[in-house]
Amino acid sequence: MRNPFRTEPAVVGPVDQSEAYREGRVDERDRLLDRDRVVTTSVASSADVDKAYQRGRQRERLARRGSPLFNSIILLAVVVAGVFIYLAVRQGSFTGAGAVVDQKLDQTAHTINAPLKSAAENTGDALKKAGQDLK
Repeated sequence: MRNPFRTEPAVVGPVDQSEAYREGRVDERDRLLDRDRVVTTSVASSADVDKAYQRGRQRERLARRGSPLFNSIILLAVVVAGVFIYLAVRQGSFTGAGAVVDQKLDQTAHTINAPLKSAAENTGDALKKAGQDLK
């Protein structure tokens, strides 16, 4: 707000602009001081402060919440890495641990594929028999 009681003459030009600038700075400083006074003069109870703190924590948790699927994948990767490191220490090297892992994977694949192969063979035999019965 300009000072209506200033004694300098009203001049249009650089002098008037610098005066307006100074007055703007004073107004802004007063506005900031008034805002700080309002904040510091209001007394909040400790219960209000605690509630506001809890609300802020809840908002932050919601903002930082991750994907459950991504977290599960990360957990699985950490567990697999831990097992592999355990095997490496137990076998004395990562090469030995890799061999153990390869052997276990081969055994598992054979165990899973055996019933599938027999089911495929049985299905093939049944189709041949059905084809012969049609002739």
